[in-house]
Amino acid sequence: MAETGPETSADKVFVRKASGMVRGYNLRDMFIFNMNGLAPSAMMSGMIGLSAAYYPGSNVLWSLLIATPFVLAFALSYAALAGAMPRSGGDYVFGSRIIHPIAGLISGLVYNVPVHIIADTGLPFYFFTYVLPMTLVLSFPGNAAVAGFVSTMSNPANIIAFGTVVIWAAVATAVFGAKVWKTVMTIICIFGLISCALIIGLLATTTNFVQSFNVFAANYNTSYDAIIKAATANGWSPTPDNVFMSLAPITYMFLFIFTAWPIYLASEVKSAEKAVPISIISSILIAQAIAITIAALYTVVVPKDFMSALSYLAYKAPSGSYPLPWNPEIITLLSATFPNTITTLLIGFGITMFNLSFIFGDVVLVSRQFFYWSFDRLIPKKFASVNQRWKTPAFSLVFYGCIIEVVMFIAVYTNVLALLSNLSLLLVVGFTPSMVAAAALAYTRKGIFEKAPGWIQRKIGGIPLTTIYGGLAAVFQIIMAILLAGYFPIFGGPVTPASIAFILFWILVTIPWYYYARHYHLKKEGIDIAWAFQQVPPA
Repeated sequence: MAETGPETSADKVFVRKASGMVRGYNLRDMFIFNMNGLAPSAMMSGMIGLSAAYYPGSNVLWSLLIATPFVLAFALSYAALAGAMPRSGGDYVFGSRIIHPIAGLISGLVYNVPVHIIADTGLPFYFFTYVLPMTLVLSFPGNAAVAGFVSTMSNPANIIAFGTVVIWAAVATAVFGAKVWKTVMTIICIFGLISCALIIGLLATTTNFVQSFNVFAANYNTSYDAIIKAATANGWSPTPDNVFMSLAPITYMFLFIFTAWPIYLASEVKSAEKAVPISIISSILIAQAIAITIAALYTVVVPKDFMSALSYLAYKAPSGSYPLPWNPEIITLLSATFPNTITTLLIGFGITMFNLSFIFGDVVLVSRQFFYWSFDRLIPKKFASVNQRWKTPAFSLVFYGCIIEVVMFIAVYTNVLALLSNLSLLLVVGFTPSMVAAAALAYTRKGIFEKAPGWIQRKIGGIPLTTIYGGLAAVFQIIMAILLAGYFPIFGGPVTPASIAFILFWILVTIPWYYYARHYHLKKEGIDIAWAFQQVPPA
């Protein structure tokens, strides 16, 4: 596009001529990064039991298989966008350059502000009152020190204290540069993948579940048959599998397996146009394969009706009906069939670490979103500053740390966020503009499409493949919204006038935000920021 005057100069429209951050990451780093976000063992740990309790007739293996084409379309869409525009702004850059600045703002704002703030402020509570205690209680049954720790974590002040340590540890590792941060993420990923391998290995070698469970259950004055009788007495009855109910667990896996974190670090990745797409596709496919393998083995090992009855007692029957020391997560039943402290501890610790990785990943994602909003002059210039020693957006990282520290108090001491937030519907809003952008890329930004790597430009019958899988992924988002709002609301969050208003607020606020910022800079500095959205921002 030809320049029409100094106000359209690239030197003026962007806050910086370049991001100022170094390319400190490679393909392996991005694979590890995304695998932590996918967290397959953490996803599978609770999904089977929760689905059996709240959506009887659902078959998690069927769910995973049904979702696979949509998972692949999602992965290919983000891979193509990252390959065509390898910039760290992620969803915001894609939507704002291909569709409209407001579309990019909606995607980037919803995904990075309410979604991540709600998740990151709730994670310390979940982490210290559920995931970590689960690991310790099952690894060291009857241990007084463990019981004391679990009791200590029931105190909100202690959750705040430990949560503060986690939050600022995540911020610090991100501030201190690529080497420190990726070392931490690698350690987390190793333990997470060890938990996946152990779950698969133990399930594959379990030969007589009923006998093993009865030995374990005797410690709690129950048995396999007693579980089924107790559930029946409390109103449970067996339900045959059906395809429609098997759509319900997809709303749970949506929170995990639909993850493309590397798009938010693309400017800092070596050979990003290749490394980022490969890391997204490979990690998602491997995580999906791990999940399918676990589900298939679990279906063979644990009788369906027993799992349904046990889950019913844990989650739906009156309090006191469930006899075991912890909810029927995968680790609970594996500790019954293979009562070994080391394996139970490693599985639980891996799941725990995968959960912990969300905060360490999110601080980086959100800081890059702040950075690129500032880069385009939508928020103050300070957010686009880069620490000269560590080459990281330290101000944006610390600012986000302060936000989640403050909101954590609200999450721990009140239920306001739980009443307002439907994370899954927020994710639908955050993902949809990017899926539409992938479908529209060849038509609305033909120049970018024609300069993209060859695999992105491929067509079938004259139709770009990006349009096909981007369109499929966009349709899936619509399907998810219908399922979450109309049929399976349990896993996503409340569907109420308040929660819908909360979502609409984040969508609608982008309109005055964009037009005010454009008016402000045009009037005060003679810069029309609309020009920035006609090109890919500098790396």
